[in-house]
Amino acid sequence: MDTRESRTPRENGAALRGAAALTAVPFLLGGLLGAFSCGSAAAGGAEELASYIGAYVQAALTGEAAAPGFLFLLWEDLKYPAAALVLGLTALGVVGIPVLFFLRGFLSAFALTAFTAAYGAAGAPLGFLLMGISDLVSIPALFLIGGQSMTSSGQLLSCLTQGRRVNGVFSPSYWLRAGCALGAVVLWTGAVSLLHPVLVSLAAQLCS
Repeated sequence: MDTRESRTPRENGAALRGAAALTAVPFLLGGLLGAFSCGSAAAGGAEELASYIGAYVQAALTGEAAAPGFLFLLWEDLKYPAAALVLGLTALGVVGIPVLFFLRGFLSAFALTAFTAAYGAAGAPLGFLLMGISDLVSIPALFLIGGQSMTSSGQLLSCLTQGRRVNGVFSPSYWLRAGCALGAVVLWTGAVSLLHPVLVSLAAQLCS
């Protein structure tokens, strides 16, 4: 027998906060593994890693490497929040979203640790200026979308396994939050693209 279940706004808010906290676990685990993996790689081949990062930084500072285009930056910033949104439309998101967060945490920590290994204390701000400044908006957007996507995926899984119908899974507020998060990423990416020369100049000062 089908049963219908509806949630109050307070219950939806609590579920969203709980799901967002849950996604932090694989993100942090991925970050720890990424930092450890990069540290191990640096210990085993410090000269090679430093040479690779150094070549990248010098190419960016001297203009030998072309400034990344807006569409490229937009893809880099949107792909994880967009993937979380798509996964939230299916019950597969219960597994796929934690994996996505783990991967995002791993890659972010690996990159930051690589810069630190190559440039010491100046590596973290240098990596932030050249690669990580977009994360100021893209990561919060990922957590907002990923949290509500985990909730919706859990509700869809409940529908499949227990035969329950949950009302309001994809409410107007669901799509409003997702749209605002993605819109903020687009606007911030545009600002970062315009400010790229300034960011490179600041990075050059760190290296001087």
